[in-house]
Amino acid sequence: MTHYKGIRSLPYGIWPSDMATLFPDAHILGVDVALSSLPHPLPTSCLFSQANILQSLPFPDRQFDFTHQRLLVAAISTAQWPAVVHELVRVTRPGGWIELLEIGDTIQHAGPATTRLDDPDQQDPGLPDGDSAPPGHPAARGRL
Repeated sequence: MTHYKGIRSLPYGIWPSDMATLFPDAHILGVDVALSSLPHPLPTSCLFSQANILQSLPFPDRQFDFTHQRLLVAAISTAQWPAVVHELVRVTRPGGWIELLEIGDTIQHAGPATTRLDDPDQQDPGLPDGDSAPPGHPAARGRL
């Protein structure tokens, strides 16, 4: 698809490899905290960088046309979300696009560990204030 030529994208996890296959003319730089789980070989238009959004991203301001983050709601505390979104905005060009993708609040056939995650009386004491979800998320119900 030639209309994607020159698009610089900053996605997270293994998703970049799939996008590079779908859009071979795009320049995709994936980011993850661990590079050991990446598929090999990677498409030629896809590179990866090891980084942690909670410690800032190693890219200049306004670097990317499209920034994608997914499935980090359980890894980012409520207090950290504003800084994370600010960091995504910082590396995205004006007029660019930021996409946040998270799971829904309905889990079918949940096992005991997943059921405990949704029960505020059984929150993991290792999490800050037993909190790991942004306000408005079902896991944060009752908290502001």
